[in-house]
Formats: sequence, C-alpha cells, structure tokens
Amino acid sequence: MRLAQIAPGDDQGLDALAQEAIEDARAAPDIAVKLWKEAGPYAPQAKLVLSRLEDVSLVPLSAKGDPAAAAEVVWAMRTEGLHLAELARKIVKYFEAHLADTRKMPARSDLGPVEEKPPAVRVCDEAYLQMRRLLNLEESTDQYLQNSRTFLSLPEAQKDDEIQKARKSRAWTRFSAR
Repeated sequence: MRLAQIAPGDDQGLDALAQEAIEDARAAPDIAVKLWKEAGPYAPQAKLVLSRLEDVSLVPLSAKGDPAAAAEVVWAMRTEGLHLAELARKIVKYFEAHLADTRKMPARSDLGPVEEKPPAVRVCDEAYLQMRRLLNLEESTDQYLQNSRTFLSLPEAQKDDEIQKARKSRAWTRFSAR
C-alpha cells in the first residue's frame, strides 16, 4: 500500500495520496452523474446506481450542476436529501454513543513544547463539541474555536453539566431523534 511508502511528516505525500483516494472514490459516481445528465440510453441505470450509492453520491450530484429537466432536478434534490439525512443519522448516533465516554485523550506530543498545558480533552467533550457544531451550522470557524476553548477550559463537573443540559435541550433532542 502506498501509505506505507510515505515517510512520517511527509505532508505533501499524504496530501497527494488523499487527493488520489478522493479522485478514485469519486470516479464511478462522477461517471454515473455524467451518464444520467446526458439523458442517453444509460441514464436510467445511472440514476439507479446514484440512488443506491448513499452518501458517496452527495458530492458528485451537487457539484456538477443541474440537468435540464425539472423532474430530474427534483429527483436529485430528493436523493441528496435522503442520503444526507441518512448520513446525519449515522453521525448523530456515533456522537451520541460517545457522550458518556470519559476517557481522556493523550496530550499531543507533535506540537512540541508549549508554555501552558492545554486542558485535558475527554471523548465525551469532543462528542459534545461536534454535536454542537452540527446544531450550529451558521457558526464561523473562529466562533467554533472560541466556544470550544471556552468549553474545554471548564472544570469537568461543569462540562458534564453542559453536556447533560444540551442533551435535554429541544434542539438537541429534535436533531438526535432522527
């Protein structure tokens, strides 16, 4: 496997491998989208393939522009909505399963020496932050980072209270009940 050939710290090699993997993963869905949008003899089969690709079809369907026929645009939106909702359910279920996991992540040694020791991050803390991120899509990256730092600097008991309060909130329960 090419990954074994990339030296630790070779960011360019890792980036190239990641880009290659993305291109490989999207090749078949891209072809299916192309065939579907051409509305030729293979369009019905391509449409069936895209409907079964689940989340793998999301980027190709939305990145290539709309087909001419209104019915096909509606089909694409419905398909994307269905696949996105399914993916969101899987992610929410994964995050929810980790909200009670109090294991602490080891401190990152790859950052070198630091003046101030960063707060210990528990698995449940990260699950909370990522669920919160899903509920606040309008939040900028800077706002997310600031809110994360504020949350992580709280004592564990207070973080636990915040997690429990959030889990009982209307927005959270409505989102996680999917």
